[in-house]
Amino acid sequence: MACDYEQMIAMNVADPKWLEILKASGWQTAGLAAAAAALLYLNAAKKLSVPLDSWKLQAAEVSVVVFGSLSLFSIGPHFVKVLKRLWSWFEHRWAIRRARLQVEQQIPFMSPKEREIIGYLLAINEKMFDYTIDGGAANTLISKRIVVCALLPGQYTTAYGATFKVPDLVWDVLVKHKAEFPNTWKTEEPPPYAIHWMSR
Repeated sequence: MACDYEQMIAMNVADPKWLEILKASGWQTAGLAAAAAALLYLNAAKKLSVPLDSWKLQAAEVSVVVFGSLSLFSIGPHFVKVLKRLWSWFEHRWAIRRARLQVEQQIPFMSPKEREIIGYLLAINEKMFDYTIDGGAANTLISKRIVVCALLPGQYTTAYGATFKVPDLVWDVLVKHKAEFPNTWKTEEPPPYAIHWMSR
């Protein structure tokens, strides 16, 4: 019987068709490795009705090593891609959280004029406004990046007409602290970011 088994092994090794397993997907080889490992466990725990022969044990052990290695080499690159995507997501979320915190930390140090401008924008529920290229009285808010230029590449502007906006992330923080920005603007008055030409 042993001779017949050795002949069978020799025939299988000589047959190149067994190499087709190398073409299996990572999940398939992982499943084969898991099945072989489960078989070894059941045999060691004496939960099989008939214990495995020594050659079957050796075949199962080799299967765990071979199929496990193949699955690692196949699944490994995909696993790395998933980790990179997760890391990018965490970095993005952390950057948003840090930016919001920076805005909140600036609120106690805002000048009355800055609070007036923000209160006006919150009252009219407008994130964007047009004014001269220097931003008028909102220039300090621009320096703090509470307000930014909204022009896109290729858009035309003049010194007397530029578009500014409060970034969405900043706007969410300001809305959260709306009570700290009372609206003192009156309808007949120019917007609080405007500067009279004689004051320039």
